[in-house]
Amino acid sequence: MTNRSKVLLIVTTVSLMAIGISYWTGLLSLNDLDPGSEILVIANPTSRKVGGNLYLAITIRNLGAKDAELEYIVANGTIVDEGNRIVPRCGQIDIEIPVDSEPNSLLIMRLHTSSGNEFEQSVIIPQPTGPS
Repeated sequence: MTNRSKVLLIVTTVSLMAIGISYWTGLLSLNDLDPGSEILVIANPTSRKVGGNLYLAITIRNLGAKDAELEYIVANGTIVDEGNRIVPRCGQIDIEIPVDSEPNSLLIMRLHTSSGNEFEQSVIIPQPTGPS
């Protein structure tokens, strides 16, 4: 074996070990490359007051390539919906949730799926529309 072959073997071995350790420790993930993933986003927020309560209506879109089973929704650290709803791939659903905040305030919302994925998004609560 020549010196050039030995160096090539060492470089290849070290490179493979580095990739393996990175994957094992979580520094490298192949989940983002999964073509069958779910990608949830919140769109079209509107609000309305009923009595003294404020409700936020949102559209949840699935931009991914597989259906997503939405287990629960968290708004500012509080579970506000536990519907176990299916959001079809490349589709959307509309839901309405109660909120404890005032209009023009910021909500940090997390959508948790049965696959264990969480999608976090900030939403500013719009002024209520329609009759109260």
